[in-house]
Amino acid sequence: MVAPGILSRRRLPGLLLLVPTVIAGVVALVAGLREHSDRPSDAALVAAVATVRSTITAQRVTADAGTTDAVIVIAPPWSMRPLVALGPLAAIAVPADGPWADLVAGRFARIFVIVEPDAEPWLRGRPLLASARTVGDDGAVSVLQIDSVAARFDMRARLNDATIRLHRSADAADVVVCSQRSRGINGGVRCAGQPSSLRVAREWALVTENGADVVVARPPPAGQRLEVAFGETQPVVLGAEIVVAAGHTRAGAERADPVKGVVRLAVVVDDQLLGTIERRPSFVREPHRADAVAVFVNDTENGGRTVGLADTERGFRVDRLDTKRFAGTAHRLSFFIETDDDKNNDFAFDAFVPGGP
Repeated sequence: MVAPGILSRRRLPGLLLLVPTVIAGVVALVAGLREHSDRPSDAALVAAVATVRSTITAQRVTADAGTTDAVIVIAPPWSMRPLVALGPLAAIAVPADGPWADLVAGRFARIFVIVEPDAEPWLRGRPLLASARTVGDDGAVSVLQIDSVAARFDMRARLNDATIRLHRSADAADVVVCSQRSRGINGGVRCAGQPSSLRVAREWALVTENGADVVVARPPPAGQRLEVAFGETQPVVLGAEIVVAAGHTRAGAERADPVKGVVRLAVVVDDQLLGTIERRPSFVREPHRADAVAVFVNDTENGGRTVGLADTERGFRVDRLDTKRFAGTAHRLSFFIETDDDKNNDFAFDAFVPGGP
């Protein structure tokens, strides 16, 4: 017969191991109940979608430079229910994470934001919303509309018109034109005789936690450059600036060498270097997921492998390149991608020439 005290001591370690699980379960239960209380009804979402649909239908729909003139932003970005309610209109919906505001302003003439009760962290600090007007609000879900302008030229939308080249050395003549087609939302190309990973394609990629419609372009081995060129068949009319978003996918940020894996994206107008954007492998978690990971996993590095990087140097983010001296005239526009270490270096970018003056 085992003494009661000994039995208790033997069970104590196992009971202690259960404590974190119980606490996590309680936290998840409370969060679930809170989410349920804030969760809008199906009727509220249907009403919000009806508002967007009727507004889009009532206003004239045009297209400029291969882009649609409207976009629908879902906030919070992880909400799937609005996408279900949108039906075919989900094709023009984007999640409100990453640099979403910078990538829709000046690109689409009409910007709709479907706002659920817990969307505030993703809307906070967005100057774009200062000009928003409410076009629908039933108390649970609101719909905002921002009037903007369609892009002068959208590189992502016009990817099929791009010329893809692999510059294999510093010798200007050592260039291969890539023409093997690969799968993608809007097509893509591979370079003959190169690894299958060396390709350029328009895809939905996890450059943010909810993904984004981007141009995936993994850099070639050191000493080589991958070129994505526009304007050779239809010149690009430039404006005051070019908006360029660039960064690593989540898998790329986790696997690539955080020091050697820097990717350089050079933007060239005709033969003039406009600027070079550098990205060190990193990934930024959403606010609510970052908080959860910090509490339960004790990881505050927002994806890890980003030691020494400021918040403004992390993840998929936007740079604006001044093109005022070229404004109103047509040019060739090229993006050159290179790195010192291409191993597991999954990279993507998005770019457009905003409309307006």
